[in-house]
Amino acid sequence: MGDTDIHETRAELGAILEDAARKKRLYLLAKRFARGGETPDDVIGTLCVKLLSGKTPWRRDEHPDLLDHLGSVMSATASNLLTSADARRQRKFHTPEEETRVRDGRAGAEEQLLDDEAERRMEQRLGRWLVALRKDRADDGESMTLLDSFERGVLAAADQVADTGWHIDDVRRVRRRLFDRAAIVMQTHPDDSGQYVARGAES
Repeated sequence: MGDTDIHETRAELGAILEDAARKKRLYLLAKRFARGGETPDDVIGTLCVKLLSGKTPWRRDEHPDLLDHLGSVMSATASNLLTSADARRQRKFHTPEEETRVRDGRAGAEEQLLDDEAERRMEQRLGRWLVALRKDRADDGESMTLLDSFERGVLAAADQVADTGWHIDDVRRVRRRLFDRAAIVMQTHPDDSGQYVARGAES
């Protein structure tokens, strides 16, 4: 089956927006995935434009409920934003060993310093969201093991190798997955003291 007819899509979208329960569910999804200074209404507006323009067409065979399709689009968009920088970095290396070497050239060295600094900031911040992250990652045994390291104050990847007994490549792989989720959790959940971070206040 192909894309759902645009008139049918428009009618179903209208039905969602007119139904209080379904509209609330859409709003809560948009609130979860809002980034930067976005409001849920901003997210929904952009989502509707992409949907009705055919950029993110509704394929009913994959998602019989349009709400599920919209949630999938929001999730994919957030994931792409979170991982694009990491993906660009990874494409520059053919092996994990190349990734660990100091890069030649000023541009490469500067980029490495920025990456390292971002990772250090995440290491320091992550420990403030252990409760929320443990709940979010409850079914991810590897992330839970690494969270144990962070709770013990073992923050650096090299130190976590000894703490977990894993290979450095496995530590980095799980850290990337954990940090991607942490970036979302830190914006949508209170920290362990019950405080929410103002959107855009930390990066």
